[in-house]
Amino acid sequence: AGWFLRDEPTSHEFGRLREFRDRVYSADTTHTVYLNLFPSYGDPAVRNDFLGAESYEDYADKFVKEVGLPQISYDFYPVIEDVKENYVRPYFYENLEVIRRVARRHGMPFWAFVMSTEHGPYPLPSGAHLRYEAFSALAYGAQCIQYFTYWTPIDPHFNYRNAPISKDGRRTHVYYLAKELNREIQNLAPVFLGVEAAGVWHTGSLPQGTTQLQTLPAPFTRVEADGQGVLVSHLVNGKRQYLMVVNRDIDNAQNVTIEHSRTVKRIMPDGTERKEKANGARTMPLAPGDYLLYRFE
Repeated sequence: AGWFLRDEPTSHEFGRLREFRDRVYSADTTHTVYLNLFPSYGDPAVRNDFLGAESYEDYADKFVKEVGLPQISYDFYPVIEDVKENYVRPYFYENLEVIRRVARRHGMPFWAFVMSTEHGPYPLPSGAHLRYEAFSALAYGAQCIQYFTYWTPIDPHFNYRNAPISKDGRRTHVYYLAKELNREIQNLAPVFLGVEAAGVWHTGSLPQGTTQLQTLPAPFTRVEADGQGVLVSHLVNGKRQYLMVVNRDIDNAQNVTIEHSRTVKRIMPDGTERKEKANGARTMPLAPGDYLLYRFE
């Protein structure tokens, strides 16, 4: 498939990795060359000193300029287990915001990860966790969804378990959750492949580093939720425009109210379209990590 340079380098290593890239390209220009960046961290002083950059955005920007690969890939695993309760790291969307900005600035795609293996502070992934991570990234314009990991690693330090493929080579229930998710994403490939997130906003309690929803693209006039809030994204793919709404709550459904001034088409999980006429506000339950997707003129 391609050549893997390394995982999670600091910016101090970018020069050497550029030389590595050049050696690969001198032998093979057909296959892709890949590496994966660190995520952002909550404490700016720690992350900036560690990453060797003035900010996380500077770190990602340096990677693009100094290494020069076809895509930006990074990992961020938001769902953490603490005393048997799961919570989402508060800077998950901030990381997406930064990577989206850098990718748009340089006109290149970005790839994101989904945590699919229980280990350390990371809980056994549920279908809601996988969907929350994947569809949040897609709403920000991600062009590839990756999984950490496919096969359960054998590492006594982290006690990896319940990856899609177990240590003895058997398919776990996570395999079937990922398979179902992948099929759904492929059904929606005409929407997401080549798309640009022209605008991304949030309602309710505002996640760190994000923008409050104020004005929707016409013909939409209202998007509200009765819980902690939703992600709202205006996606543009050529001449086609979409509005995507993602439930940010990994535990609870939210009732989402949508209103639009003329007929739009709702895109279903199998990729089919259904006309929805402008007949006042419509309220629908949205499961944890789930989404609503509309195409409009």
